[in-house]
Amino acid sequence: MTLPLTISVLNADQTKINKQILPNSQVLLKYPCDGTGNSCFPYQVIFSIGIYRIELYGASGGGNSSTTIGGKGSYTSGYIDFKTKTTMFFYIGQKGSPNGANTYNGGGHGVYFAQDQKYGGSGGGATDMRYVSGDWDNLQNLKSRIMVAAGGSGAQDHWTFIEGAHGGALTGNNGKQAVRPGYTNSSALDNAVGATQISGGKGGIGYEKVGGWPNSRGESGSFGKAGGQPNNQWGSGGGGGYYGGGAGALVTWLVGTGSSGSSFVSGYPNCNAIRPEYSLSNPVHSGSPNHYSGYVFQVPIMRSGSESIPSPTNDFVMQEGNSGHGYVKITVIQRCAVVSCVCNMRYNFNMNFASPFLFR
Repeated sequence: MTLPLTISVLNADQTKINKQILPNSQVLLKYPCDGTGNSCFPYQVIFSIGIYRIELYGASGGGNSSTTIGGKGSYTSGYIDFKTKTTMFFYIGQKGSPNGANTYNGGGHGVYFAQDQKYGGSGGGATDMRYVSGDWDNLQNLKSRIMVAAGGSGAQDHWTFIEGAHGGALTGNNGKQAVRPGYTNSSALDNAVGATQISGGKGGIGYEKVGGWPNSRGESGSFGKAGGQPNNQWGSGGGGGYYGGGAGALVTWLVGTGSSGSSFVSGYPNCNAIRPEYSLSNPVHSGSPNHYSGYVFQVPIMRSGSESIPSPTNDFVMQEGNSGHGYVKITVIQRCAVVSCVCNMRYNFNMNFASPFLFR
């Protein structure tokens, strides 16, 4: 089956397209940039009339690759029926790094101390599908997101290695902490709290002064953006998401990781979509899982970074969360011309989750 998709990258050389054609009428879109900076660009995909399965993989948080990574990215999927030729934009999350820089599509920055070679990694960026293009963090563009897979928070390497929080499903996961050897009191540090469907994750808070700085406080997350470490103190960055996670904090004998972001799928039970008039000063939600655009997924699925998900390259291989940059996988279920439709036989009669004929 010829894929009825036109794929390009916006505001970039088209040689930057990084895609892999898979069996069974699938295409995998990979992070299109080299990963050394935190700027990138989205994919533009023009869909012909038909039914498609969309799968998104959030990016993992930053860590030391010789030991382990930060929190793993989340997974979301669903089927969508386009009645007309439709243009969508896919923003793929950048994986976090141990040097603590912000990551593309919402991961919060951590901190890196070269003299000690210790770090609080940056959070992984979210991967999302939206119908308005432009800068990833423009509010009007963020409002048009109809599916979001959250990123994991950064790992922490200080007195010991702490794995980051895995990307969240309906809510993000809280940060973690480690106590300095020889100490036992953990009451002086509040862990970063995971994001929800209506608010960003809360940054961690330390309740003493450290090296003359004010009390350590990680930034909290917000709509589409995770919090970072504002004063170059210890604590890893939050993971990106529908709402981003908060950054970690420290006191003399305690250090914490960031929390992770939340995910969103229009049509998924208990998701809380924004209203059209949503603004930073008026962050109103509808209480409905359906996005106000009318784009709603059928058979929606949402998995946190700690759960079993399909491999990006093979539907029949399962893995725990997503490691590395995010991914987008598109499967053609049914494509239609003016008078006829051609179906993907595998997904009609050997579906992993449900038959598309249930929602034609």
